[in-house]
Amino acid sequence: MNPSRRLLTTSTTLLILGLAGCGESDPAPTAAAPVTDTGSTATDAGATVDTTGATDTGSTGPIVDEGCVVSAPNQALCEGIVCDGATICISGECVPQPTAGDLVITEILYNPPSHDLGQEWFEVKNVSDHHVTLRGMTVSNGDDSETFTVAALTLVPAGCLAVVAQDGATAAGGASSSWKGEETFYLQNTRDQIILSLEGVEIDRVEYDEDLGWPAAGGVSLALDPEFESGDNNDPAGWCFGVSPLEATTPDGNKTWAKGSPGAQNPVCDFDCFKYDCSQRPDECTEAGMLKLYSGDGVCIPEDGCDFSAVSETLDCAVEYGANFICQDGACVDPCEGMVCNTPPANECDGNSVVEYGAAGSCTAGECVYPVTSTSDCGAQVCSTAMGPAACVDASEAGVPLTGYSIQLLQNGETPDKVKVEVELEGDYAHGQYILVTRNTTLEAWPSLFTPALDGSSIASVAEHHDTENSWQFNSVDDPVRILDPTGQVVDLGSGVKNGVNRRQADGSWLAVDGAITAGASGAPEVVAGVAGPLYIYEFGEACGDCPLTDFNGNYVLIYIP
Repeated sequence: MNPSRRLLTTSTTLLILGLAGCGESDPAPTAAAPVTDTGSTATDAGATVDTTGATDTGSTGPIVDEGCVVSAPNQALCEGIVCDGATICISGECVPQPTAGDLVITEILYNPPSHDLGQEWFEVKNVSDHHVTLRGMTVSNGDDSETFTVAALTLVPAGCLAVVAQDGATAAGGASSSWKGEETFYLQNTRDQIILSLEGVEIDRVEYDEDLGWPAAGGVSLALDPEFESGDNNDPAGWCFGVSPLEATTPDGNKTWAKGSPGAQNPVCDFDCFKYDCSQRPDECTEAGMLKLYSGDGVCIPEDGCDFSAVSETLDCAVEYGANFICQDGACVDPCEGMVCNTPPANECDGNSVVEYGAAGSCTAGECVYPVTSTSDCGAQVCSTAMGPAACVDASEAGVPLTGYSIQLLQNGETPDKVKVEVELEGDYAHGQYILVTRNTTLEAWPSLFTPALDGSSIASVAEHHDTENSWQFNSVDDPVRILDPTGQVVDLGSGVKNGVNRRQADGSWLAVDGAITAGASGAPEVVAGVAGPLYIYEFGEACGDCPLTDFNGNYVLIYIP
């Protein structure tokens, strides 16, 4: 999950679920049918504190009876009832709003697996000796940049739990009874604050921060140990990870799993081992290439982690199944099975000799190996790959050896950390050829990104094309391109122009081309003053609305080999 803040316009949902602690003989909690509630506080005069004594006519939500069973409030029973002070009528009863110490935050899912949107929630417990309603309670992050006020008529009996979620339909743990508001609130990964208050009076707060000793709860909830419910719940020493699997639905309809116990009493924390997941692991390949098989859960060793020695064994695939077998993706496989080795590599240069390979090869460890059939010394000629496979040619036709040279595309400066793309060159290149680097297109499609489209001659002399697949983009003259020789020395450096074409001239200067017109890979001068290397940067291009290049995917750099 991205640790940066995510601005989510969410729907705030409260889920009231059962808690056995509300009474030993209480029946198992059941959920009522969903109750629609706009959750809006803007049009509800009773959305905060009812101090006028009038019957509350605002949004309705679930209430909880003495057995923590969810049911819809019957506001008809409030007709004629006048409630005094900070109380609100719910189903004929004047229910007080919470005061300091009435509610304790007991569980938080701030970093759900997969998508965060719609799945974050936190849980509160009524630790007072009387019913309370969450209506009018403000939830904030401390600086009021993220805040909302509970608008629904929610009654929580003493000892029972309420889960406040972005969306009850998609929150990990789910809910069959929920309602949504139109507020903006989200929980930051790694650190944030949850502060509950009513008319400026703080009820409870938790300030989790993984850099300050709080457990890093990725994909699982933070759960408060029950013993800390009556103590300081803002102490990281009282929190551990949720352990019960929770199925959730992401906004795109996919299923995901978290761990936690929303709406149920948290189990006692195993503070020695909660950070270790000792459940059975999938079979895996070791660094030594052996297969490690697991047959059960491991045992937690406090401060050391998980011990799987009693439920694991290690196999040597080659010994167990045959010399060709290797460990791959947690299994012993024969990587040569089904492979046909009948495509030998092209002729290669070995020094000044041409090496040829036989047509029939053999497979070893998943790789085709071909026998060398001949090695021919070029003598007075030169072994070169400039025109294709290695061949002996006259020195004048040998091309330019560029193995070890590289082209670096940088962004916002020239320090090593600004390198976005590096193209490493290998082999011999013919004189008069170009290397084209583009932002996000194929060589064949590049001419069509111009208006009018360039003709075929624009790419006829391109010896090599490299596409950055959108990992690089011109932003300004602070986005240079440089060529390095095999020793790492910069042999050429240039910068583009924003929204146009910048072209190298024979005198070494750069010309911002009027109208941003280009002919593509043609027209480069054979000699450029001040450039001594075997290749140089010829032209840059960035799209613009009134340029021939109108598609930013076609942004490019042309390198010329004189």
